[in-house]
Amino acid sequence: MVDDDFQLPDAFVRELKRQASPMVDVPQAVDEAVLASARTHLRRRRAWRAWVATAAAVGLAATVGIAVLAGRDDTGSRVAIEALAADVNRDQAVNILDALVLARQGGAPADVDRLAMMAVQLEEQR
Repeated sequence: MVDDDFQLPDAFVRELKRQASPMVDVPQAVDEAVLASARTHLRRRRAWRAWVATAAAVGLAATVGIAVLAGRDDTGSRVAIEALAADVNRDQAVNILDALVLARQGGAPADVDRLAMMAVQLEEQR
């Protein structure tokens, strides 16, 4: 059976109310000043993030643009320069003879192998 007339002791009720109430009463002016300062600080942080994001986007776009332009070979100039550098015996053709001349001149074995592979490489079919 439940007793509907049960009452808590007055001292216990007062202590619960005291602990549940705000400890410090903050004046409205102080509260508004703190909020305004926090908003200003957060606005600055958002602006800084926007600049960083913009700079990162510009850097990424520049990197991609440079990579695309460096990989382009519209005129064949990059291939022509590489071929001229590989034409060791100056006969206007990169062939296995260039690898042989480079080997006789004491070229590095890795360079001789690279030149030999370039000389016998088949052109891509289009």
